[in-house]
Amino acid sequence: MNANKLKIIVTASTYPRWEDDGVPMFVHDQLVFLKKNYPQIDITLLAPHHLGARKVEPSDFGTIRRFQYFYPARYQQLVYPAIMPNLRNNKWLYLQLPFFMFFQFIALLVLVLKNKPDYIYSHWFIPQGIVGGLVSLITATKHVYTSHSSDVIIAQKIPLLGPLLVRFLTKHSKKVTVVSQRSRAKLESFFSAQDWQLIESKIQIIPMGVDTTSFGKALASKNELKEKYGYKGRNILFFIGRLSEKKGVEYLLDALLQYQETDHSVLLVVAGDGPLMGSLKHKSENLGLTNVIDFIGYTSGIKKLELFKMGDVLILPSIIAEDGDAEGFPVVLMEGLASGKLCIATDVSGADDVLSSGQDGFLINQKSSDEILEALNTINSLSDEEKDSISKNAARKSKKFDWNNIVKQHVEHLFE
Repeated sequence: MNANKLKIIVTASTYPRWEDDGVPMFVHDQLVFLKKNYPQIDITLLAPHHLGARKVEPSDFGTIRRFQYFYPARYQQLVYPAIMPNLRNNKWLYLQLPFFMFFQFIALLVLVLKNKPDYIYSHWFIPQGIVGGLVSLITATKHVYTSHSSDVIIAQKIPLLGPLLVRFLTKHSKKVTVVSQRSRAKLESFFSAQDWQLIESKIQIIPMGVDTTSFGKALASKNELKEKYGYKGRNILFFIGRLSEKKGVEYLLDALLQYQETDHSVLLVVAGDGPLMGSLKHKSENLGLTNVIDFIGYTSGIKKLELFKMGDVLILPSIIAEDGDAEGFPVVLMEGLASGKLCIATDVSGADDVLSSGQDGFLINQKSSDEILEALNTINSLSDEEKDSISKNAARKSKKFDWNNIVKQHVEHLFE
């Protein structure tokens, strides 16, 4: 099939509500680069509504349609900024789940019957893969989905029905992508060896991508930027991401407590917001770290690019949370590589699919402040030439994950 003539309806539960929203941008970025590389493709995105967001609006890639799942709109509290943390923080929101599923189903069914797409493309198996799979069966429309992290594992918590849905709808999906080896293993765990052998060819590991060209934009020098932000003379460690349990930032604070004793110029910049912001600030105060840490909140656009330019070491201490929630594939790591940063990441985040430890970054075990500290000390012991070599290797590695390459892989596998 000629990809340029495709008509696709994409459905996702994580998508920016407005400009500079704090939710991840990777679904938007994927669709923008999909349209850029295949200009004639017809793309409509279906996402949940939120008070203040437009229900229908044009985008660089096509049309965005948002469905209302609870009334009045101000009571829609389930989805943004993320479903699982919202449910953990407010058990009453479980009451909105059936309404969300129902209205997403109705909105998608109506849209498919009206637009008659070639494909329904669901981001995340739960809930979109279930809804998209059912609409696919009713309308005889081809269905594909991407599993991002622990979304299929949530199905194990639904006795009998959850695993049954994963097996049934995966078998009836035309193609599937997962973002890492770990995500693939999670999906495989639902199937017997014999059943997996029958469907294995339809499943491919394709991560989300990064716009490597954005990190080549002309910016002020590293030292000029440090002076601009009041960080002159500081060795900047930085973290970018939502402040939730699975990000493991508390272990980074424990490592910083020890590291500051040998590096008196160190400053940790934490760029992000989330449910753990208050407790992390409190912990940093209790540890006496207020002079060596700066919580700057959610960061995007030029400010984010400037942070990548002036930062010295990117640290992503992701963990598997108590409820099983985990990273699928850290897009921030790809951004760090594209900007030529020295990167430290745990091996439960999907980074182990990417990094060759010691060559283009540093892999460590989760939940270990000692290993974070050891990696920082290793970096400090490197010569400028060795650091430069790792930086260049990182930038080269990132080209593999440039969006222009990644969307072509998506099209070739999902929409062949």
